[in-house]
Amino acid sequence: MSKVAPISGTGSSEERRNERRRRVLLFGRLSDLTGAKTVECAISNVSPTGAQVRLYAEHALGERVYLIDAKTHSAHLAAIIWRRGDRLGLHFIETYDLEREIPERIAFLKGLFIETKLRQIALLEAKGFTREEALEAIGATLMLFERWRRVARSSAENVEVLRHLESLPDG
Repeated sequence: MSKVAPISGTGSSEERRNERRRRVLLFGRLSDLTGAKTVECAISNVSPTGAQVRLYAEHALGERVYLIDAKTHSAHLAAIIWRRGDRLGLHFIETYDLEREIPERIAFLKGLFIETKLRQIALLEAKGFTREEALEAIGATLMLFERWRRVARSSAENVEVLRHLESLPDG
């Protein structure tokens, strides 16, 4: 876990980041601090201290959120420092590696991560990818996918995604 010092003076539009940002287009999810409210997003830019995300739907998450980064298997506690239409600027406060032990109070982040990965696979398969191609595209193995499905089956929130995945033919 890493702590990041908060930035100040977020009112101006001038460039304030100390780290170089990387232009990307990654699948992610924003969550409120309890995991009760979530919204899918695209991660447009990312740096070690923050990110720019594009929302796919309206949200009411508050000024602090968790960003689930499906590619890096991490979650970032972040402050929303600006809003422009469907885009948000996030400043990372703390980062959690979801492949490692995390505090019990935020254990819901692991479930959201698995849900996000399963959603990614479902979206790729809906676009015509085979299961193997979808898994390769997101850097996962069939064994990992099966583990995610077992974990997700125990969670009521994932029922819709699982139904979709199970309605598709294997392979």
